[in-house]
Amino acid sequence: MLVIFVTSFAFLLCIKLLFADSRRNFYYNSRSMEPTIPYGAKVLWESLKQESIRRGDLVVYLPKGNSFLTSREAYVSRVIAIPGDKVAVGENVVIINDILYKGGDLSKVKHYPDPGYVVSGELVISGEFKKMGDDEYFVISDNWSNAVDSRVFGGLNAHRIIGKVVSIN
Repeated sequence: MLVIFVTSFAFLLCIKLLFADSRRNFYYNSRSMEPTIPYGAKVLWESLKQESIRRGDLVVYLPKGNSFLTSREAYVSRVIAIPGDKVAVGENVVIINDILYKGGDLSKVKHYPDPGYVVSGELVISGEFKKMGDDEYFVISDNWSNAVDSRVFGGLNAHRIIGKVVSIN
């Protein structure tokens, strides 16, 4: 069992290194990132290193259970929390490090977010606060009502992030 795991890991690492400096594109046939990425838009992405991932980045990633070889099923979402951040999600709100963002508009979540509302003890949300691990990111799609993202599958480990969106046509 260990031999199979090590062999699989080495194979995936070799493939990732092989494409480490390449740019790729695909047609995004989802409405999960509208209006940022319209349905059917051509998305160009490039590989990236974990240390370059920042809040607000649009990343291409493999959902849990998928391997690099099935990257046709890659997802795109916005990074809203990075390692060490504290996150909670409620209905149509997200709280990142005690800053509340309302209405599903996370396009304002940048490297140093401007406070929207300071969270008070009176705010009740459906989710619990979760602190991101050392290699864990929280991603949410811009179109909250039509997406599967970290609100469903939880934090995303860095090895699942295969690239960053560089242009949308």
